[in-house]
Amino acid sequence: MNNSHNPIFENLTAWWNHQDIGRALVRAHYPIPGRSNAKKINMNSYWPSPDGEPDIDGLVQAQVHGVRHGTLNPICEALLETLSHNYGRRGTPMNMSWYLGGTVKYTEASVWIDPFVQDWKNYEVKFDPNNRWVQLSKRLMDAQGKFTNGRELVWLPDLGDALTCFSLMRGAEQLLLDLIDEPDVISNKIRDFAQAFIAAHSYFHESYRQYWPGDASCLIWAPDKTYMCQCDFSVMLSPDMFRQFVIPELDAISRYLKYMVWHLDGYEEVRHLPALLELPYIQAIQIQPGANRPPASSEVWMPVCKKCQEAGKSLFVYANSPEEFEHLAKHLDHAGLMISCNYILKDEADAEWHMSKIAAS
Repeated sequence: MNNSHNPIFENLTAWWNHQDIGRALVRAHYPIPGRSNAKKINMNSYWPSPDGEPDIDGLVQAQVHGVRHGTLNPICEALLETLSHNYGRRGTPMNMSWYLGGTVKYTEASVWIDPFVQDWKNYEVKFDPNNRWVQLSKRLMDAQGKFTNGRELVWLPDLGDALTCFSLMRGAEQLLLDLIDEPDVISNKIRDFAQAFIAAHSYFHESYRQYWPGDASCLIWAPDKTYMCQCDFSVMLSPDMFRQFVIPELDAISRYLKYMVWHLDGYEEVRHLPALLELPYIQAIQIQPGANRPPASSEVWMPVCKKCQEAGKSLFVYANSPEEFEHLAKHLDHAGLMISCNYILKDEADAEWHMSKIAAS
């Protein structure tokens, strides 16, 4: 995995640069014949509570065993050999909210904090490498490097964005009031968050770069520093407020990051797309329709997908069935297109059928 000339990396580099490789890029998997499901490991047993000392070496060795003895074959640009930045089996979105002082709580599948900021004027937004959770994340990444020696790819922590982290740290309703009552104060805190984000990403990337080329967010690999930018809190913002509070943060981190993809999470965020498409440093848009919502191949989303491509952005979309896959492959420009399958292909012949749909005509 530490070979930067890996064909997958070359194809992903072309995707970022909106180059045509003669086909769309694809993430899909089909079962390995004759390989039965391995015994499931309780990953949370290695990190049972936020207060105790985790068995990080045991957790990472279990992660490595899982990817090396899996039951699926990846095709095309599917990077099956990837270790996530999880605390046990718990996803860790918006890490900055506890790197900045939040008290961590665990559920079975996620990590959470309760609001703790009482007054922004008395709270300093600053990255502290000595924070306990920063150190635990670094230990996790260091162990992933030690036990994979670069053979498998790992994700950097999902740091999050200013407003979504602030909504966790302050409470969503109170933050909305803050945006109205103290806009200058919040703008200054967003500026400080951007600097803390850069400090955090740089800190963790130092561990990453010892073993792996480029950079890897929870979405995709890139040939240089990258992040899947997002703002879940933006569903509560008008387009003018998005430009006022979100774009300045993106402007700041764009001077550090080299490859930026925007996570468009649900149709409620489409109203912010015109502002995003104006930004030259946003190279790609990921379309995430949301659970139980019309898929990317629907008439709801296809105009949005085409608008992104017309603006020169690469596109990351999901198919939930072969029919959706075929529709996306047929009606979208293949240059800078990534289709990720949210289903398991039947076999190698099925994989060949999918490839035929994205071959150059």
